Amino acid sequence: MSTLEITKQELVEKLQTEIVQLRFTKADGTERFIVCTKKSSDIPEEFHPKTDKVVKLDENGQPVESDNITVWDIENQGWRSFNFTKVIEVK
Repeated sequence: MSTLEITKQELVEKLQTEIVQLRFTKADGTERFIVCTKKSSDIPEEFHPKTDKVVKLDENGQPVESDNITVWDIENQGWRSFNFTKVIEVK
């Protein structure tokens, strides 16, 4: 579980307005440092999402919450995702 002093919603809001540096544990157990954003003006236009986010629904038709966050990797110029509960540090 993350010991951050930021909620997932706060992190997503921060990513939508600025470039964020963060460190997280990957699925294979290694740590990764990433400089990332969700701010469209910092993402090349040809890589802007073409459709709205697809929401998964449970058997009752309710949205299923996920701990994954998809971001634009500024340094590697590509989309990446990470599990919020595995985030170690946010700058």
